[in-house]
Amino acid sequence: MKKNLSLVAMAAVVCSFFVGCASTSNKGAFVSTVEHPRTYVIDLADAKTGNVSKFNLLSGTQIYGSNNEFTDFLKYDPPQKGDTFEVHYKGVSDIDLPGIELCISNHSTWNNLISQEQCELALAEDIKAGVPFEGVKTYVLDGTAPSATAKVFFDLYYDNCLIKNDPAKYPVTGKKATITWEKTDVETTNTALDSGEVVTRPEGPIEFVVEVSDVAKLLQFDVGDTENGNVVNFKTITTITDAPVFKYYLPKKGDTVTVSYNGTSDVDINTPITLTVVDNSEAAGWWKEICAGADEWKTWGDDPIVAGQEFTVKQSFTVTSDAVGGVAIIAIYPAEGATGALWKFIRK
Repeated sequence: MKKNLSLVAMAAVVCSFFVGCASTSNKGAFVSTVEHPRTYVIDLADAKTGNVSKFNLLSGTQIYGSNNEFTDFLKYDPPQKGDTFEVHYKGVSDIDLPGIELCISNHSTWNNLISQEQCELALAEDIKAGVPFEGVKTYVLDGTAPSATAKVFFDLYYDNCLIKNDPAKYPVTGKKATITWEKTDVETTNTALDSGEVVTRPEGPIEFVVEVSDVAKLLQFDVGDTENGNVVNFKTITTITDAPVFKYYLPKKGDTVTVSYNGTSDVDINTPITLTVVDNSEAAGWWKEICAGADEWKTWGDDPIVAGQEFTVKQSFTVTSDAVGGVAIIAIYPAEGATGALWKFIRK
């Protein structure tokens, strides 16, 4: 099931891309010894997902695709806009293929890291079954992989795809292919801690200062818990993993996470707003409490919020258990005498 869902989402990635970045500060981040813009060398045979690409038909399309993951090589110095990927390949297909193409994507947010125009370029052409083919293709990034949890994939496609603008040259095969990749004479760029490429995390606890607006300009409080058909509270859950302070690593036990937001509300909120920080990533089984005891739930702001008037809420939490895949905030206020709210960010 996961495979099918991945391919459906991958089809959406082919058709659009988004670019996003933000800036803030934190204490003691990993720092790459290689300046950006930089060049990453990729050998398709080194993919974490293995050196065999099995192409499947994407749901609702006539496109065959294959996912090839390189996250572990890149996560300690995530690619940025303007960087270059030099992709080396040497493979053998089990069927004839008129051409295959490549899209570089962040599967965490399902956006392309290169432009649509670059996705439309053929990586290789006129591939014959059983005959080795090889080459090198260079791509310049138009997007950024913003965090340490960004999943960087090199996605391959053929058939009624982006090179469909020349159906005579790239006719539809209508068949599943399997391509086995062999090692070329290059090594894939490795930004891991043992590569000597980055300065490691400093010893001791780290303070992460998160401006929620770096990842979400609007916060919508919708109906949360209900009891006997009655609304108990209004709630917002916002993933903040892509905040710049988490670009290289996630909070560990003993760290501090400070969360703030400045904006206006469309309704009055006279009851206390409580906040907690959790890990709601797939790696954490979709739910892990990382701030326990007195720091599990705290009041977010001290004063009532008046509709239309600017306010600032801020709170700090001590992390009691390592985050393993991401960070999210959950804010709640009682429903009695209140309605759902929409918060809009205002720059200070």
